[in-house]
Amino acid sequence: MADITLKRGDKGRPIVRRLTEVLVDGTTGTSVEQPIVLTGATVRLVLKDQQTNTTGGGACTVTNAALGEVTYTTATADTAQTRVWNLEYEITRSATDVETVPNEGYLTLAIVDDLG
Repeated sequence: MADITLKRGDKGRPIVRRLTEVLVDGTTGTSVEQPIVLTGATVRLVLKDQQTNTTGGGACTVTNAALGEVTYTTATADTAQTRVWNLEYEITRSATDVETVPNEGYLTLAIVDDLG
């Protein structure tokens, strides 16, 4: 099951996501999930087709920096054909400070047939 599903040919569809990280207390071992604060950062959504290695995606808009919320609006090429994309976000704070979310594995975006 894909994390996100859209229909083939749908463009201009916003994908809204809150980027989070899990912090583990080194003493107690307890963990807590919290938003990644995006103040001053740029974020890019990266897509890679699972079968053909075609790439896609682009710049996101940071819609709520304190909550780690970003929006990516799909382009024509993102949904032009049925496929399953691996998806990740690249957060850039400076030339030497880049973080990828998720840091293990990928999210998936499925483009499924439409009826028309």
